[in-house]
This record gives sequence, C-alpha cells and structure tokens, in this order.
Amino acid sequence: MNLGVALLAVALASGEKSRDSGLWFEGRRIPYSSLPADLPSATRTVLERERAFAEKNGLRVYAKARGPVVLVSEWGDSQNLALLGDAERLAAEFPRLFPDPKEPPPLADEELDTTDPSAPFPLYLLSSPAIYQSLAQRLASEHEYLQGWAAKAARLQGFNLYRPRISVVLSGTYGDPHHWVVHNLTHVLSHPRYGRQPFWVEEGMAWYAEDALLRGVFAFCYRDNFLWDAEKSGWSTDFAGLFRSGKPRSVLDLASLRPGTYTSGEAGVKDPRALLAYGLVAYLGNERREEFAALLLAFAKDGAEQGGFEASYEVPVETQRKLLVEILGADLDKNLAGFAGRIGRDVPRPKALPPKGERSANGQ
Repeated sequence: MNLGVALLAVALASGEKSRDSGLWFEGRRIPYSSLPADLPSATRTVLERERAFAEKNGLRVYAKARGPVVLVSEWGDSQNLALLGDAERLAAEFPRLFPDPKEPPPLADEELDTTDPSAPFPLYLLSSPAIYQSLAQRLASEHEYLQGWAAKAARLQGFNLYRPRISVVLSGTYGDPHHWVVHNLTHVLSHPRYGRQPFWVEEGMAWYAEDALLRGVFAFCYRDNFLWDAEKSGWSTDFAGLFRSGKPRSVLDLASLRPGTYTSGEAGVKDPRALLAYGLVAYLGNERREEFAALLLAFAKDGAEQGGFEASYEVPVETQRKLLVEILGADLDKNLAGFAGRIGRDVPRPKALPPKGERSANGQ
C-alpha cells in the first residue's frame, strides 16, 4: 500500500469520529446540559432517547422547544434548517389542510403509545447506508414486534413507523428532499389523528400536502418506474383534465389501488388514479370537511390487517365503495367533476391557506 492510499484509508477510518456532531437548539449550538429547565417533557424525552445514537454516529441534532420533530442528520446546516422549517410549516398548516377528527380513532394495541398528535418525534436525514442500517437494527432491538423487519428496511430509501413514531429519509432517493420530508411527515402526523387508512387515502393526503406547501409533487414511495420531470407539477390542472377527457375514472375504482402500481406513460403522463386520489382529498378538504372526517373515521373502524409486518391495513374494496356512497352520496363522481372544473376559476388551486373570508377561529 503506497503512502497516498494509506493516508486515505486512515482518513476514511477516522471519518466517523471526526464528524461534527452536536446539538442546535432554537438555532444555536449548545451543550445538552444547557437545555432550558422548562423544556417540554415530550421534547426532552426525544432528545434523551436519540442522543446516544446521534453522538455515536456523529450526527447533528436540531430542536426547538415546541417543534413538531427533532431533526437528527448528517446533512449540512443550511439544508437541515430549511427542512426543519418545512416540518414546522406542515404541522402548522395540517389543521387547515385536513379536518379535525370526529373522535379518537381506533388504534391497535401496539400503536397506543405516543398517540398525542402534538408530541414531537424524530426525523432522521441520512446519507450513510451504514448509519441507516444501524438505526433500523437499533429500532428492531428495542421493539420485539420489529424482529425481522430491519433487513427489509435496509433495502428501502427510508421508512416511517408509528411505534415509535419516526420518519427516516436516506439521501439518494429521487426527487426533492423537501418533498420527501413533507410527504413522509404527512403519513406520520395523520396516523394518531385518523388511524390506519386505505393506501390511496394516505397517498392522496401526502400528495395534496406536497402540492399545497411546495407547489408540486415529487415523492412517489410505491411507484414502479423512475420519475419524469413532466410529472412534478401541474397536478390540479391535470386532475381537472381527467374530466375533460370524456373517460374519467370513477372514485369507486380507488378502493382497489395498492402499493407498487403507480405507472406513468412514456411522456411522463401522470397516473390517473394518483390524480384522482389527490383531487378527491383536495375536494373533501376544501368543500366537505365534516364528511371527510366521517369517512376517515369509518375507514379506520373497518380497517383490517392483511399480511405480516408492514401489512397493509386495508378496508375491503366493497366496504370502501359502500362507505364512499353512504357518506359522500351517489353523485360523488359528478360533484368531483364540478369541483375539478372550478379549480383555478371559482375555486383557488389547492393551497395551504384558504382565503381570509373562509377562515374560522379554529383555522378551518
């Protein structure tokens, strides 16, 4: 081994130890011993739980006293602070985008911890596969029900869990990291509010949140091919176009949508089912919030686990269709087409902040 190679090997071997880790609280770097005495207990608990792993792996920790997440990352400062801002914005806008739950959702026994929607949870932004895999293994060692899951997680570009509540993004995922943060956190924030939902509901909500906050959709966790540039923007326009084509799909067809089936044409044409899921969430969130909340509760009560760990908690197709008609009416497709025709004209394109005249004291 020549001297250059030897020096490179030493540098690589010492890289983990020399990584600039630490705690940034309210934008300032401080020692853990200087955290304020009146720090909310939920935030302190997350910091204490993640500190050892962060320090061992040279990860930076970013937190605010009342932030929705504690960000743990090996990415750069400016990007971390911007993404922490995305998380804060999503948490603040969530009640405007989606309805208040009609009642606490039914949750499985293993999902009953940390169900307070306001409690912070870790958001990991990683670039090292070794650290990513180590984190998955740590979680599996701490939670018996995750046995056998870590090996599967290691093949993914990130994951979300509901017990413990955590979201992890591994760089190298195609698309914009801002979109992945908003998309993933929509899943995690919605679970304690609404319980398990059909696949199309969760994806539709996450796509809608992306478009409302970031003016485009980049995150496709379950697609079967690469992302076309033509797919990233114009979702409300293309959703409206579904009903001008003369061959719109029925909302009832969404009930059979499953992971791994997102497709696009050679020109990057968006999957009509994805547009329909996004558009239905936009319609319900803007114009039929009470019925939207009733539908989410009904879906949560009728969900059933299918398969092993990371099973899809799906509502049977016929039950979904029955609930859609019972709660939203037999003219749902016609009403949705009317909404699509008004987008950009009488109805603002889906966005986080509704017109001032439409806001109430609780933000709805």
